[in-house]
Amino acid sequence: MHAFLLLALSLPTLVAPQDAALGAALARADRNAEVLQRALETAPAGQRAHVAHLIRGMPESDLRSLSAEFLLAEVAAACAAREAAPWGSRIPDEVFRNAVLPYAHVTETRESWRDELRARCLPMIEGCTSPGEAARRINERLFAAVNVRYATTRRRADQSPSESIAQGVASCTGLSILLANACRSVGVPARLAGIAEWPDKRGNHTWVEVWDDDGWHFVGAAEPDPAGLDRAWFVGDAARAIPGDPRHGIWALTFEPTGTRFPLVWARGEGAWAVDVTARYRPQDGVANAPRLAIDVRDGDGGPRVPAEVELLEVHDDGRTTSLARGIARDERADTNDHLEFTAPKGAAVLRIRFGTRRIERSLAAADAARRSEVIELPPGAAGEAAFRAGATAYFADTSPGRDAATAFEPAADAFVGAHEAEARSIAFALWRAAPGHDELRADFGSKLVRTADRRSAYTVKTVGERGPQGYALVIAMHGGGGVPPAVNDSQWRHMQVYYREHPEAGGYHYVALRAPNDAWNGFYDDAIAPLVERLIRQFVLSGDVDPDRVVAIGYSHGGYGAFVLGPKLPDRFAAVHASASAPTDGETQALNLRNLRFSFMVGEKDTAYGRLDRCNAFDAAIRALRDADTGGYPVSYSMIAGYGHTGLPDRDLLAQLVPLVRDAAPTALAWQTTDAALAEQHWLRMLQPADGRRLLARITGERLVVEAKDAGPVSIGLDRRLLGDRQELTIERDGETRRVRDAPSAATLCVDLARRGDPALAFPMRVEF
Repeated sequence: MHAFLLLALSLPTLVAPQDAALGAALARADRNAEVLQRALETAPAGQRAHVAHLIRGMPESDLRSLSAEFLLAEVAAACAAREAAPWGSRIPDEVFRNAVLPYAHVTETRESWRDELRARCLPMIEGCTSPGEAARRINERLFAAVNVRYATTRRRADQSPSESIAQGVASCTGLSILLANACRSVGVPARLAGIAEWPDKRGNHTWVEVWDDDGWHFVGAAEPDPAGLDRAWFVGDAARAIPGDPRHGIWALTFEPTGTRFPLVWARGEGAWAVDVTARYRPQDGVANAPRLAIDVRDGDGGPRVPAEVELLEVHDDGRTTSLARGIARDERADTNDHLEFTAPKGAAVLRIRFGTRRIERSLAAADAARRSEVIELPPGAAGEAAFRAGATAYFADTSPGRDAATAFEPAADAFVGAHEAEARSIAFALWRAAPGHDELRADFGSKLVRTADRRSAYTVKTVGERGPQGYALVIAMHGGGGVPPAVNDSQWRHMQVYYREHPEAGGYHYVALRAPNDAWNGFYDDAIAPLVERLIRQFVLSGDVDPDRVVAIGYSHGGYGAFVLGPKLPDRFAAVHASASAPTDGETQALNLRNLRFSFMVGEKDTAYGRLDRCNAFDAAIRALRDADTGGYPVSYSMIAGYGHTGLPDRDLLAQLVPLVRDAAPTALAWQTTDAALAEQHWLRMLQPADGRRLLARITGERLVVEAKDAGPVSIGLDRRLLGDRQELTIERDGETRRVRDAPSAATLCVDLARRGDPALAFPMRVEF
């Protein structure tokens, strides 16, 4: 007697002795037969038939490996999903057993996916009353929620849900497994369908069929169509499928042993059972298919596909052209077999392709083939630039508080930033300027007003000279006074509006005379002035066509004290800062911070009030000591004017020297002593927990960046090509701890930096927290 008959006869009465298929399956289970029998014996009475159904349809590898606990849990979860679904009672038993109950589809890794996917999908389908409606809702929302997209870079074609989610990419089969399992987790019958090879072109494809109240319908995984089910890019190809053909027919999965296996390109002869569903995809009217023209547009020779605008035009004998069709070419998010297709022209034609700033035309000769393909290659960089533009535009348009955490760019955008950093920075800057969300800044610019939460200043502005290649320079001039009645400060402000002589030959600039925000003795040099001036610069960069690399601050007397504070507090914002008839302020002016800023100060020999001369001499000595210890740093100059007191200093023509200067936004060495908690960044260093009295020193030498910041808390370090040069790796050392980092530019990081700082030169595509 055969072994499978002995096994069948030995089973308890819960399995009918005449169930030869079940007995045969248990025989093939070899040593795992006892485990499967235990599953049958311990299953609740209402679920035993379901366990038996799964055992009958299992592939050999599952018969020999699955545990009783796994099977029982899967069956229980499937039954619970059916019972909870509003449409559960309408699902036929046969459909439930083959499209909700099964724990797997093809050869993917076996895992318990139902609970996690059910938790994700139940909120998505709230209010749905039919399985078809629920399937559409899941397809619209699931893939963004789990951050999975189509890509040929996936590790396996047959990935399980957790493998696809971990990688963030999947093949058409992996996407279909994820969608079908998500549907099953909430009681929506779903199964894989596919074709091993399209009849008239190379390539295979897998998609999902879902059961609705009126029968089976198809849908492309991660390709939702607003018009509903039974709509996909492959409809035309599927209409040419050949019924009954194992390779060119369309087959759907089932757990019912049919004698025919689902066609697996990656594992021939294995996998689940299948039924032929080709007839449902073929046209019913018998109309012959017209010849087709398939079009791909690629970024360079062999580069990725890009979503270019394509127009097909017929060329007449007299040279005139008539537009026949328009469309958007598919990009890398589309299946590799999904192409823009037109009805092939009968005569001569031309293709016009437009993608961003790129244009190209391709002439087509008449052809008789049923299907022809055209691949158009654009100059390299097109795909990455388009992906970067799209991602940056979406990011800057999003004004919600949580946009930084939700920022996501295509990998092509990161590659574009890595290969074209300066161009990417320029594009992002233009998009940031044009984006919404700047209404308050623009309104204040129109009102000649700058304000923060606790300060407010008016200003006047006049434009001198012609615009430079990158925009106008910005001169911020601060008046004398302070600690006097408002009328006196207003008079000093009016004088500052004409004090510095115009020098158009130095280059075009906006001359802004800033009114002190109050009439206090230190109105221009308390802790609140730096954030106010930063906002003023941001306002003019955004709305005044200002080149942020050419910003100058200059002041006399009270305004000079302001310059003595602004320079050390904001050395990364200025090309130059000058202070006249003033002195450094204890606790606010840190000489250490002027390592990379062109800072100059001037005082009269007789200007001894408030210790101005002595303070300036002491500051000059401090600068000299710093310069001696740090060769190449501290471009600071001091002028003590003999015979002069507090007024009349010879500084009215300084703009001729200062306006042409350009800042170094990314120096390789930084020195920073904080004097408040209001400012968290200098050049490429950012303190994540800013506080007064913290000291940071940083220097890049060769392939090593050394940071001394023992008491500064966590620090974010910005990196880019200006700092790395041609290096692909950098060793970062902070207070004895060492870390090796690789160049990994990120489009998202660049845009987040730009939005935060409002300055393209201070936006970095890579950040390392240390």
